[in-house]
Amino acid sequence: MKNIILTLSCLLLCGTVLWAAPNREDVKKLLEGYEWQIDPVQFGELGADTDLVLMEIITDPAPMLNYYRFRALEALRLFPNDRVATFLEKYLGNESDTSRVYRAFDSYTRNFSKSRPQAVQKIAEKLLVNSKPDLRIAAVEALKKIKSSDALKLVEKQLEKESEEWIRSRMR
Repeated sequence: MKNIILTLSCLLLCGTVLWAAPNREDVKKLLEGYEWQIDPVQFGELGADTDLVLMEIITDPAPMLNYYRFRALEALRLFPNDRVATFLEKYLGNESDTSRVYRAFDSYTRNFSKSRPQAVQKIAEKLLVNSKPDLRIAAVEALKKIKSSDALKLVEKQLEKESEEWIRSRMR
């Protein structure tokens, strides 16, 4: 009986360890490297709640090299779940740094253009009035992926609004 209880305790302990969130440093190691690329297999091997650790890295106010935050935003595209959608929607509503907004919007559109087209369109509409051309271009590209008649009308209106040819050509 004592052996059975000991065995069950070990199994429960091992199960808890297997389901725990990955170590932040392990996640950060996957965000490092000179020629970095997202590796879905390695991120998947970290287990459940990797997305939570990525979100923690993104929002951490402590001094940290920005590439960790940028790459964590890009890595969120590997996690197309409601938790990530809610996080990115809030993040896009509050963030002002153009580079971070661009990466967050890219992850959001890659994950949710098909499952949440209205939400993507709503965020894209807000970006269409941004002063940064790259964000407006990204918004148009997202709207073209949605392919709804409303989204395509927004694309046409934006093409008419843009005064610079190089921006219009990138939007086409």
